[in-house]
Amino acid sequence: MIQLPSHLGSFLGVVGLLTITPGPDTVLVVRNVIAGKWDDGLATAFGSSVGLIVWGVASAFGISALFTLSALSFAVLRSLGAGYLAYLGVRLLWRAITGQSAPTENRNSAGPNATFAASFRQGLFTNLLNPKAAAFFSALLPQFISTKVDPVFSTTIIYACIASSSALVGLSVYALLAARAKALLSHRNALRALDALTGAAFVTIAGRLALKET
Repeated sequence: MIQLPSHLGSFLGVVGLLTITPGPDTVLVVRNVIAGKWDDGLATAFGSSVGLIVWGVASAFGISALFTLSALSFAVLRSLGAGYLAYLGVRLLWRAITGQSAPTENRNSAGPNATFAASFRQGLFTNLLNPKAAAFFSALLPQFISTKVDPVFSTTIIYACIASSSALVGLSVYALLAARAKALLSHRNALRALDALTGAAFVTIAGRLALKET
């Protein structure tokens, strides 16, 4: 029988607040829905939630703690994350500048599975290369584990599953809201503006990550 964590209620409250707070994955989900279809946003949400599970398992084995204990490891992770966000941002800015077609127009040639997989990878790597995810599981999560009462490994896995499920639900809600607003934003000029805003946001976040002191 699985023992429930002793600080489960407090953890749920924190996760709830983090879930409704927009982040890079939220922006990516909304953008992919507007530029494609609802399932593109859902794929992005799935990728993001899987990324959280990976971080949770890594934390359970003590791997992610290395990124917070080692300044070099954390700096490398932060640089990779900044580079990936910058890559996404520049691509979106380029689409906005050149007026390239939205992903929806390419579904017939690439196939729905290809766009679903691409959206999933974007969500996955946005989370895997996010140093805040490492900090969450290595620094914040242990605050809700009582080593005298809770089995650390299984409790960490339970918390990781909760965080991942919460992120999936929250991002899916954002995807649904974006799908409902798509009619207002699906005009070509609106898509270009959305790509420009999203790209600029990603580049700005990447710059802050790259320039932030260790």
